[in-house]
Amino acid sequence: MAKKSDVIWNELSLVLQSGKPKEIARHLHLLSKQSLHPLFRAALDAQILWNEGAITQALEELESAQKTRKLGPHEVLMLGLILYEKEDYDAAEPHLDAAFERGVEDGRLVLARAGVQIQRKKYTAARKILHTSLKAQMNQWRAWLLLGEVEVLRKDLRAAADAFLAVTRLAPNFEAGWTHAAGILVDLGFPDRATELLRRIADTRPSFVSAQLALAQVLQNQGEFKEALQRLRTVGRYAMEPTMLLEIAEMMLKLQEYQDAANILNRAQEQAQHQPKIWFLRGELASAAGREGRANAIQHYREALLRDREYKPARERLDALLAEI
Repeated sequence: MAKKSDVIWNELSLVLQSGKPKEIARHLHLLSKQSLHPLFRAALDAQILWNEGAITQALEELESAQKTRKLGPHEVLMLGLILYEKEDYDAAEPHLDAAFERGVEDGRLVLARAGVQIQRKKYTAARKILHTSLKAQMNQWRAWLLLGEVEVLRKDLRAAADAFLAVTRLAPNFEAGWTHAAGILVDLGFPDRATELLRRIADTRPSFVSAQLALAQVLQNQGEFKEALQRLRTVGRYAMEPTMLLEIAEMMLKLQEYQDAANILNRAQEQAQHQPKIWFLRGELASAAGREGRANAIQHYREALLRDREYKPARERLDALLAEI
């Protein structure tokens, strides 16, 4: 039978991995009011400090305790996780391994242990850690996600596709799982499967901007211009980030939907006038008008270069236009 402290910590780790700040803060506050074993309390205090942004203080307190006594298993875990977060991988590894050997259950532990090996470019070792954990508990979608990334690094795209597809089943609300899986399927030469996958999530989650964009790109590449345009218009209603808006505008330009592209560029410019890509795309829009738009295009490319002198696309287009004069 699991110890009470292990049950409490396992529940806490799930809340921490939810990524919901208010829920995390509430859960930590409730735990802080409970009567807990001193060593478990020290580990919890370290997590609270980390959550409050005082990660260095948390590290100092754990290292100070280590000098005077043997750390409890959850303290060892916290020491390893904090060192990993600080990118001190060599120092983190023995503590992470010790926490694993002492039977601590925390979804972050397998990710950090595999992450250390990834940092060392030991992808096979990372894969082994993840496979061992997933064999024991198949529903760890973050472990599947990291496994997919490892398989990409190992250049085993079929295994990567399987891992990312597992993410879509276990965490359908995690948008990147769908786009990662679709991207790998395209790379494997299965654009139809990628389209089917992206349609499934795009039709049920129209606010998933990245998935809608990925679907529009795949459709465009397959010559399905009408549906690609429809998807772009849909995602244009939800997209707010300038970077996303610029991607939409760029694709609109490729589809020769110039008024739609201009409208999206206006929205992007309201938020990020300093971005050179806005002015580059305005130059592309003006260039589409032929000789009549040449003067405006030159001015827009120059505006892009004023914001970034090294912006190569604008430099190449400007030089080409000036050479024609």
